[in-house]
Amino acid sequence: MLSNRGRKNSAGSNPLVTSHFTAEADPWHPQRNPEGYINMGTAENGLLYDLLKVKFDRTAAIPEQLTHYTDMRGNHELRKAFAEFYSRGLNSRIDADRVVFSTGSSAILDQLAHLLFEPGDGILIPAPYYAGFDHDFRARADVTPVPAYLSGADGYKLTVEILDENLSRASEDGIHVKGILITNPNNPLGDVYPPSLVLDIIEFAKSRQLIVIWDEIYRHSIFSDVPFTPILNLIEGYEEHVYVVYGFAKDFGLSGFKAGALITANNDVLKAIPQLTYFACLSTSVQHLLHEMLTDYNWLQNLQEENRRRIAQAYHTFTGLLDEFGIPYHPANAGFFLWINLRSRLESSNREGEMQLFRKLFDTGKINLSPGAGFHSLEAGWYRACYARSDEYLAEAASRIGSVINSG
Repeated sequence: MLSNRGRKNSAGSNPLVTSHFTAEADPWHPQRNPEGYINMGTAENGLLYDLLKVKFDRTAAIPEQLTHYTDMRGNHELRKAFAEFYSRGLNSRIDADRVVFSTGSSAILDQLAHLLFEPGDGILIPAPYYAGFDHDFRARADVTPVPAYLSGADGYKLTVEILDENLSRASEDGIHVKGILITNPNNPLGDVYPPSLVLDIIEFAKSRQLIVIWDEIYRHSIFSDVPFTPILNLIEGYEEHVYVVYGFAKDFGLSGFKAGALITANNDVLKAIPQLTYFACLSTSVQHLLHEMLTDYNWLQNLQEENRRRIAQAYHTFTGLLDEFGIPYHPANAGFFLWINLRSRLESSNREGEMQLFRKLFDTGKINLSPGAGFHSLEAGWYRACYARSDEYLAEAASRIGSVINSG
């Protein structure tokens, strides 16, 4: 007796989600469970809990007012603290009234899809892209992600010419593309887009009258010296058409908190979005903890510095291990995932071969790597490996990958 919407969502979980929960139900531990799964299929930051625990243990008790309803956008004190945090490095300060909180960046994207697009409209996304975007835009708003395919042959170089070609392709297929989504730093590539390219993308969006959704969820997980310019410094004259999305899952290691934020200068969206955050209002207890973090400047600065240092160490540890096994990869500058090239290890150089190796890694090696098909990779044989783990965990992961691909 499901509705049409219900039937559309009744197919069950994405296989990548299923593999995550299978692996998490039987996790590897060097002593307690050495035969358990190694899970490198989920972009979670496992390097920060010792620092988070210090803050949790010192956080002030929850006052009575937080047991009551609050502003559906997030309470004013949290939005003010976040605006100050996010304004660092900007040319001008963010007004707290331009900030909206909800239950994760996916919730924010779902709300933007509902408010800005009509069912059947398209959104252009450079591919490979984060697999969850398909669900975020399709599940309820029925917006169509349109991959703008990048190639490993030239190092996944993004250009406005590629965006324009894929925009034309979508139009020929009868899809009205109304917006573009960019993740900077990028997931799954770990690339950081230079200011010149960002400006080119904004000019392209202006010329095509496209909405721009800009995901900066890995903004504070850049571990190299590549330049990064926040999008808000580059959108003069187009402010009402740009929507900046951030979340606390990655830079803060708080994926379980399900906390996301939107920054926008569009008054119509700011007026309408509380009708949707009503259904996904951030818990007041989580708001309380986030406020405590964002207003403790010394602790926050240490967390950010340690996050970058620890990710860099994990990156160099894991890439060094892959080098020993002769496994190539796309070099990264940010995030905590590596785009691994196992194309030469496929029995057949197509999607079937890619999934066959995925299953072999998962079933035989008990290691979860995400196959490129889930990210709309143009070429088969690429896999995303998330490495924000201890050196011991990474050594076991590399050993298992090497054992499976060299087993014949």
